Amino acid sequence: AVFSALLTTALTVLALYLFLRLRLKPVAQCAAFAERLASDPGATLEVNARSREVAMLQTSLNDASLHLRQQYEAINERNERLDAIFALSPDGLVVFDRDRRLAYSNPAFGELFSLVVEAGMPLHEFERAMAACCAQASDFTGVDAAVSGVTEIALLAPVRRLLRREHRVNQRGHLVLYFRDITSEAEVARMKSEFLSTAAHELRTPMVSVFGFVELLLARKYPEEKQREMLGVIHRQSRLLIKMVNELLDLARIEARVGKDFVLSVQPLQPLITDTCAAFAVPGDHHVLKLDLPPESELAEFDSEKLRQ
Repeated sequence: AVFSALLTTALTVLALYLFLRLRLKPVAQCAAFAERLASDPGATLEVNARSREVAMLQTSLNDASLHLRQQYEAINERNERLDAIFALSPDGLVVFDRDRRLAYSNPAFGELFSLVVEAGMPLHEFERAMAACCAQASDFTGVDAAVSGVTEIALLAPVRRLLRREHRVNQRGHLVLYFRDITSEAEVARMKSEFLSTAAHELRTPMVSVFGFVELLLARKYPEEKQREMLGVIHRQSRLLIKMVNELLDLARIEARVGKDFVLSVQPLQPLITDTCAAFAVPGDHHVLKLDLPPESELAEFDSEKLRQ
């Protein structure tokens, strides 16, 4: 009787084990499928669902797998676009991870600095290599020492350049460095400054002449012939002023001129010298300017209007 009872118990346990194993096998398959989703997004789970709950779990896992696949493809497509943008960008881009080790640099950075940087390079070694490209290491400001996120760096190697560096730290703690070549912009700013200085000088010369002669006419009385001579000088200088002001207002012409608006012709030098000296002569002054000109005027090729400015 005891043996019969033990046998019955053993058979019952075995039957229960086989029943539970058969019932739980789809659940184990679902668990294994869920673990495999990270490496195989988009896969489809097929199990012999013997219950409504297992069927619902199978449907949810298949939906999650499809959604994960769509997100994976969208991220890959976005990364490909960003890689293309960074590769084609003329501006240098460098990224450091949270441990301040180099994680990425685009081709433009290597062209700007002619530096070979490898993934994993510490930030301090990277900055030391960049400082070596400057005239003096003290001219380079590190990221930690920078007061603001924007810094200008003057390079001597591989070629003389002026760069603008911007840096920021994203939410994950990654340091992003952005380098832009502003050499041309700085040169344009310098040329504009020189142009304004030159323009002010050129405008001052005829203005002083006009003001001086007008002041003399108001303060003194001159013979009619002398007055006409002085008014002629004022007229010529005023015409030069008007022409220069028109050129200053024509900004498009100034930018595209490159010497093309000069009207060169072969002319005698004597009238140019005489008119220039007459513009600065003060009527009634006891100082007399004597010109010793050759009997035959020398010829030269020049733009008389531009030269008189």
